[in-house]
Formats: sequence, C-alpha cells, structure tokens
Amino acid sequence: ESVDVQSYRRTVCADVEGAAAFRIAISGFCCVTFSFGWQDPCAAGMESTRDRSAIVVGDPDRTPEGIAVALTSNPLPISDPETLGFLAHRLQRMISFLETTVAQQNLPGAAVLIAGDGEIACRTVAGLQNVETGDPLQLDTIYRIASMTKPITCVGVMILYEEGRFRLEDPVSRYIPEFAEPCVFSAGNETIPAKGEITIQHLLTHTSGLAYGGDPRLRQCAEEAGLTGYPGTLSTGELIRGIARLPLAHDPGAAWTYGTSADVLGHLIEVLSETRLDEFLKERIFAPLRMIDTGFLVPREQRTVGGLESVGTFAWSGGFTAHFWADPAQDLIGVVLSQYSSSDVAFLQTCRSLAYQALVD
Repeated sequence: ESVDVQSYRRTVCADVEGAAAFRIAISGFCCVTFSFGWQDPCAAGMESTRDRSAIVVGDPDRTPEGIAVALTSNPLPISDPETLGFLAHRLQRMISFLETTVAQQNLPGAAVLIAGDGEIACRTVAGLQNVETGDPLQLDTIYRIASMTKPITCVGVMILYEEGRFRLEDPVSRYIPEFAEPCVFSAGNETIPAKGEITIQHLLTHTSGLAYGGDPRLRQCAEEAGLTGYPGTLSTGELIRGIARLPLAHDPGAAWTYGTSADVLGHLIEVLSETRLDEFLKERIFAPLRMIDTGFLVPREQRTVGGLESVGTFAWSGGFTAHFWADPAQDLIGVVLSQYSSSDVAFLQTCRSLAYQALVD
C-alpha cells in the first residue's frame, strides 16, 4: 500500500541505536526522538543533562540510547473518553495501576497516553523524573525511547522506496560498497564467505545477519575495529563502514537476528537522499507531522537534570520500559514511557490489558 507519511501519524516510533540523542514528544500520538550511529554529525557538543535516574542525553560514552519523548508539544485534542468508545471508570484502573506501581517503587516514574479516533482519551504521569532531587514527572518531561525508534527509520526508507530510489532486492553494496562480499562465522573463530549478499529487504526484516555484540566472537571483532563503547569520533558513514567489515552471525536471509540493521538503513537514507539523516527526517517526516519537539539532541534551553489486540495490531518496545502499539481495528493507539533501565514486560502487558478493558463493546 502507499506509504504516505500522513498515514503514519499515529505510528511513527522507531530506533537507530547510538549516542547522538534524538528526543521525541508525544503530542497526542507519538512524535519520536531517537539516536543514530554512535556519533552523527549532529552530535557535536553533546552534554550530560540528567542524573542516572532520568538521563535524557549524555556524553557519547555514557548514554548510547539517549532517546526522548514528552506527552505535550503539539497535542491532539483531549476528549471525553466515552465519546471515543472508552469507559472512563475503566481507564481509571490504568491510572490507579500506574500510581500503585510507582508507589511500590517498581518504577521511579512512568507516563501513559491512550488515544482513539485521533483524540486523547487518557494521558497521565506518575512518579519522579529525578529520584535524587525528588522532581516529579511532568507532561512535558522528555524520555529516551531506545529501540522504539527503529520503525521511524523504516518509514524514511519506504518514502524513498515509493520514489523509486531502490528495489527491496537490491544488494546493500550497490549503495554502500563496503558491504560487498560479506563473511560469516563458521566453527570456532573462523569465517567463511557468506552464501549471498545483504539486501535492503534483509535490513528491513532483521534477517541481514548483522548482530549486536552478544556473541563473544563478534564483540572481539568489534573491539578490534574500534566500534565498541559508542565512539564519539566516528561519523555515521564511518561507523556503518566499520560495521560492514564485521562477520555476520549467519547467512543473509537465513534467520532473524536483532542487531544493527536499522543503523545501516539510517545511513542508506543519507546515501540515497544525499541529505544528512537528521535533515531528511525533519523535512520529510517530522515537519509534515508537526513533530516540533523531535530532533537530534535536546536543545540546550530544554535540558534538565534529572493478548486483547485485534488482528493487524502492531507494536514496538525499547529499553527503559518504553512501548507503543497501534490497533487499527479499534482505531486505538497506546504509548507507555518510563526510565526504568530494563524492560518490564509484565508492566507493559498490564497497561495494554487495562486499555482494552476500558473500551465500550
């Protein structure tokens, strides 16, 4: 189907890992902030802005996924939930659950937004944005959203696909030559030529074989190539060309592996559009969607210390217990944000269940 950017106004959340912090504001739906590469050209002058309890963006060697989101900026209209198909007293269960979770110190703080039919039915925050100072969360608190930012990169790629800039089956090496003749790990630390090249479709489906450093062999190769610790001296292109030299976890297309595919897609956007990634996203996605609080780095003046889904529902989660989902059949979207260092799956599942139980049959 056509991938007109306006049709993505409720679903644009994605991630490209790195230290160049992107911030996002959730105005009534998700407006994303995200990071790309360990050091994008936009990342110069990055500073530590919050303590560890609520870091938004930090120096390159400390906060690799400095992604942010706020519940205000250019908000959708707030309506009576009953007119949107929700039972207000049942939405109150979600608010109570959030407050109880924070009160029991299972999370320092979190924010939840539920919208239907393009209007906000529930928007609430609970807890602290800075545990040490006791500063409470606000509707305009900025959050990192980690891997929730991957889908937005794919939106950018598909915009270029609609324009005929590439074919899904094109080898990535056609545009980034360093990806030619990839190798793959075999027995032990040995590598052998891969059975084929990585295509753009492989990148979009996480079947490229490009993996994170969980494999000790890959981690060693990355360390030898100077690609660990989120180096702040590399441009996006330099980073991706370095990744291209690493062995693959498996032959392209042979398995699904979560890794750096989205990073490569971000640089592919730069190559195909001849535009820096931040500029492309601003011009082609953020500006049309009025995502005025989204961009690489947090502006200096905004920095502070600190199972019921319908068929066709899609979602994504990131670190720090960040999550969004969209249920087209119910015309419902949900966003859950926190700064908890791990992903609390049970907490997220309960939030989703409480959103659905509030719907009017």
